[in-house]
Amino acid sequence: MGVCADGYGTCCVIVFSCHGQTSADVSWLINPDFPSPSIDRLACALTLNKTSNDIKQIRLDFAKFEVTQLKSSDILAAPTGCLQYFNKSYGYIESFNYRNITDVANIFNPSYFNNLNYAICIKREKSSCSVTYTNEDPMQIVNYDNDGLPLIPPRQAGVEIFNCPSDWLLISAVRLCGERLNDGSIVQDFYLDAPVTDISAGPIVVWFRSDEGYVGRGFKLHYQQNTCAISKK
Repeated sequence: MGVCADGYGTCCVIVFSCHGQTSADVSWLINPDFPSPSIDRLACALTLNKTSNDIKQIRLDFAKFEVTQLKSSDILAAPTGCLQYFNKSYGYIESFNYRNITDVANIFNPSYFNNLNYAICIKREKSSCSVTYTNEDPMQIVNYDNDGLPLIPPRQAGVEIFNCPSDWLLISAVRLCGERLNDGSIVQDFYLDAPVTDISAGPIVVWFRSDEGYVGRGFKLHYQQNTCAISKK
């Protein structure tokens, strides 16, 4: 990367591509055609060797696809059980494989994966008492009956187990699915998106689950932590 340590050394990064292997604390993964996109489907396997027995997590930064080995004591380490971890007071959470079609080199229909069951965690700010989730992007979490018919009408939100038996988001202990985000607490018209707020105490966790059957586009939700209201006496 250039000269460092007041000119006494050179800063380097470890770069590897598909089928590579590394034991470095921090490495950069690039696609085979980098900096051009790879338009062909490929299986890209890579091997990370632990730098020590204390390594408990692997952190992936997708902007540059930086790979960092984390000990349980590291400040960036996610809580146990969290597959995705966000440490800002606001931002976006999205399903795996969610993207705008215009962002990819070849046109295809993106969708989430089968057989998922994982936690999306958000670091709670000290002054935060709730989190509000809103949807402004295409959303599709599908559920079908035994005859292959959809349980939720098109362009409508689904709530709880009768609408969302197999594929769902779990926010504030409520199952959510369909093509709109709406738990019915604010707006009862399920053809409309509506903010969903989690006021529970403790860790901020959103669960996502999918079965082995049908899949949909997925979700991209904005989250905003809300400051605790101060009562005036």
